[in-house]
Amino acid sequence: ILDLSEDQQRFNILKDTIAKSISTLSHVGSGYPAYCIDITKAIDIKRFELKKDYLTYEEYEILCLDAGYNDTEVPKKALEYLDIIGKVVYYEDDSNLNNIIIINPHWIIDAIYAVITHKELDESHNKGRFTLQWLEGFLKKPTQNRPRGYKESESKHILNLMLKNHFDICYSFDNKNYLIPLCMPKNIADYQFNYTDALTLIFKYEVMPSGMVAR
Repeated sequence: ILDLSEDQQRFNILKDTIAKSISTLSHVGSGYPAYCIDITKAIDIKRFELKKDYLTYEEYEILCLDAGYNDTEVPKKALEYLDIIGKVVYYEDDSNLNNIIIINPHWIIDAIYAVITHKELDESHNKGRFTLQWLEGFLKKPTQNRPRGYKESESKHILNLMLKNHFDICYSFDNKNYLIPLCMPKNIADYQFNYTDALTLIFKYEVMPSGMVAR
């Protein structure tokens, strides 16, 4: 644990701590696999020349075959490595997301930023509440960054990324209604409760979103 409240050498301590943490990562010190170089080049063509934001897993396997890699283990090893270094975003263990490989991070960023900053969800309107139907309707609208908008299937992927266990931006009430804590009112309403014989509850969160504590 690093205490940045200490003045003496705090930044040197931070740098050393980060360096030590990085040195323990499994891929640090190993050579960049040759097959990753070829597959990365093919992914870049898809992203920058063909303007694709993501690949289905089947498209990715075909891409590896076209790059000359017939070994069925190569796509898996390359994908794991490229995910670690941040070249792609892939959630192998999530059945809702493991069929897509995100090759353009702005595809995620643009959608989520547009949602959490939209006036319909601010504290003066819906206070962070929305439905999948609203999300699909909102994201399909063309914007400057996304002239084609997002398909309904893509909106579901965006929602899964926003949910708990990924980005922890929103939470589900009943798989139909969702809440973004960051969009809730900053000030708690002055409700008058009768605390006589009231039931006391303790809520524990694995990850505490920044907007949760004050709201």
